[in-house]
Amino acid sequence: MKKIFVIPFIAYLFFTFILINVQKPHQDEMIQPNLAINLIQNGYIGMPWVKNVIPVEYVPWWKGLDKHFYAQPPTAILTEALWFKIFGIGLLQLRLLAVSFGFIGLLSWFIILKKLDFNEKVIFLSTLLISIDFIYNRQATNGRLFDIMSASLAFSSWAVYLYLREKSLVKAIVFANTLTAIAGMTHPNGILGFCGLWFLIIYYDRKQLNFKKVLLTILPYLTCTILWGIYILQDLEAFRYQFLGNVFGVYYPSQSGFSWKTIQTEIMNRYLFAYGHSDDFPRYAKLLVLIIGTYFSSFVLLGLKFKSNPKIRPIFILTFIYFFLLMFLVSHKWTIYLCHITPLYAVCVAILWNETRNKIARNSFLVLIVIIALLSSGVNIYRLKRNEYRNKYTPDMVEIKKILEPNKIINAPLETFFTLGFTNTIADHTLCYYSKEPTQYIITDSEYEKAFRLQERENIVIYKHIIKTISKDYKLLFQGKMYKLYKKNS
Repeated sequence: MKKIFVIPFIAYLFFTFILINVQKPHQDEMIQPNLAINLIQNGYIGMPWVKNVIPVEYVPWWKGLDKHFYAQPPTAILTEALWFKIFGIGLLQLRLLAVSFGFIGLLSWFIILKKLDFNEKVIFLSTLLISIDFIYNRQATNGRLFDIMSASLAFSSWAVYLYLREKSLVKAIVFANTLTAIAGMTHPNGILGFCGLWFLIIYYDRKQLNFKKVLLTILPYLTCTILWGIYILQDLEAFRYQFLGNVFGVYYPSQSGFSWKTIQTEIMNRYLFAYGHSDDFPRYAKLLVLIIGTYFSSFVLLGLKFKSNPKIRPIFILTFIYFFLLMFLVSHKWTIYLCHITPLYAVCVAILWNETRNKIARNSFLVLIVIIALLSSGVNIYRLKRNEYRNKYTPDMVEIKKILEPNKIINAPLETFFTLGFTNTIADHTLCYYSKEPTQYIITDSEYEKAFRLQERENIVIYKHIIKTISKDYKLLFQGKMYKLYKKNS
């Protein structure tokens, strides 16, 4: 029976190794490595090119970004810099780092369930559902490292605590809280893992806690706070604009607090959008709602067994903590944060199936589980079939690189930086309206054109500048499946 536990890990590696090679780059994958590469080359975490793109009064969250990055804690960037130093700089290397953290998260769940004394069927089914979950797989192959790294560090902190607590409670709580502190220094959503860890500590070992042990757990957080504080003091005003503006939703659409609006936004923007309910997706994508429907129903039905079955209580409460905090505390209702909670939902499904005693209901539920597993795997296979990296992105980049002259400044989407290089590239949707320093080349895509249309509504002067630049000052040299290349007229 034990050999069968290898299957979820093989399935995870199969899908993730496929996805890292077929997903086209996107801009969120470029911001962190841009900073990491600048740290390697110039010795500081910043993006020098942003200083001349748009003045701070128009984009306040960029304040000080040329020298310091404060929008997120720095652990992911430092990790990427070290990874690039060892394995070289590249998009594939970046995505393999994300895959590694996703694997750590999956392994952590195997340990968590084993230490919570669930049977082999629950452990196998839980890890299998996590391993093929298209949300988890997507973030585990995403160069935006913050999310999967923070989630996996949180899961690993629970695993470490549960594994060590019977041998040495002091080691268990110190090592676990160290991992949680690092998760928090990776992304503010590390607060989810912190709350989950302390629930487990109080649930299992509250009688053994004392002042000395609690004091020891503070040390990792204090160390991280001091180290980051030293960095923050280098530009306190930039920290205020970048980090506080980001966390409290000053510059991005956000919704938090206890209100019906928050609940509605959470359901519509995070859950239903992630599971196919959007005009951006084909109609058949709405079938994916069956996955989240099964996940959430299993979580709720598990709650009905809360009193009668003590073994399920930790998982149910952990899921409730994550569900509650994601809804009411985490103000950005982005789908990328679902990688924190989908493993918990998957475990709820496996436990509920195991707890179902009626044979007909049990077999019917198993059929439903097979269906949602096939749907989730189907999304991964669809991404393979679509293969935007090979079918659209790469052909365009090959043709564009044939045309570009060496050492010329290029205004291009962030997602192209790994291909075109980080030295002579900037990303400026205003086409140098503020800097007054036009680049030799401009590369546009659908996101650039969307930004142009936004300026038409918000700033007609900039929009007129964009139209004049594209139509009169530059000449279209190439139009591919995804990108257009313009060259400045002599």
